[in-house]
Amino acid sequence: MRVFINGIGVSSPLGMSIKQFSSNIFSGELFWKLINKYKTTYNIPSFTACGFTETTSLESIVKQAFFNACIDAKIIKRNEDKTLICFATSNGLEDNIFKSEDSKLIDAMSCHTFLIPTVSSKFKKFKITCFNTACASGGDAISYAYRELKYNHYKQAIVIGADTLSPITASGFMSLGAMSLKGCKPFTTNRDGMSLGEGAACIVLSSQYTSNSYSEIIGVGQANDHYHITAPNPDGTALFTAMNNAIREANIKPSQINYVNAHGTGTKLNDVMELNALHKVFKDIPSVSSSKGQIGHTLGGAGVFEAIIVALAIQRHRLPPNIVGQNKLLENAPFIVTTSKTSNIKFAISNSIGFGGNAVSIVIKDLEK
Repeated sequence: MRVFINGIGVSSPLGMSIKQFSSNIFSGELFWKLINKYKTTYNIPSFTACGFTETTSLESIVKQAFFNACIDAKIIKRNEDKTLICFATSNGLEDNIFKSEDSKLIDAMSCHTFLIPTVSSKFKKFKITCFNTACASGGDAISYAYRELKYNHYKQAIVIGADTLSPITASGFMSLGAMSLKGCKPFTTNRDGMSLGEGAACIVLSSQYTSNSYSEIIGVGQANDHYHITAPNPDGTALFTAMNNAIREANIKPSQINYVNAHGTGTKLNDVMELNALHKVFKDIPSVSSSKGQIGHTLGGAGVFEAIIVALAIQRHRLPPNIVGQNKLLENAPFIVTTSKTSNIKFAISNSIGFGGNAVSIVIKDLEK
């Protein structure tokens, strides 16, 4: 069976609609803000993030992204087909997690029961599966949904990736020395780390092509190099394997890939590792950019956000930029796209990498090919 992306929805500081989000992404808009709300209560220093202007709940942004995607896919009435729901999150925690009563804390850290009434309003029969593989969660959720549709276990699937800012996330990355002070600038010589982002992204996958279809997923690859609980293997072994497996399943050659949306966190270790993997896979590396210089690292939502950006890039024949400001690119990265430009993208890859050595690559194809 074939697997098409038939609907997309977002809830992000860069836009609460696909039109607004897409416009801001391709025009290179930045929405960095200084987050200092954890200083007093948790003694966490201020940091830069792509955050909402007002504190928002995980439930509210998930609902908005979900309903936006359903409307985009023209799922108006309650659907009778059994639908797979894949929810991806890194931790699903919110600002007030430690202020909650014990019962609420348990709910927040489980399967997020708000998904059930939300989904049941659109689908009569469904199965919900949750993914928590750190920053690879969104990519893993898409890969699972793709295979379930490919082997005809379901006709349609909804993949939701979401995380909001939380004190645990902020303090965790700070303790690793991985946080940027000014906003991440992936693949630059003076990059100083990653910047958190928050939001929810949702895609509707279907085995049925429609006039509303954006693009087609034709291959996925997943790997784990068992190198370290947090640090990436400098050789890029897991990502190299994941990209190769995805390209092989897609039944194409590396030379046919026109664009790679990199994981690109802007940390010293990750960017070097990812470039090493790219140089191993491609003889001539295609255009590459990281969206985290705009949306920040949305953790469990990253893989879904970035798959959406790839789908939009393919549909609009336009490369999204890798924001670098006045910074210089690394010497072995001349293929990084620093300003949005027109490009006839036939095949593209979306990469996601998570703690523990997880790596996911997804090959997405133009419907005209």
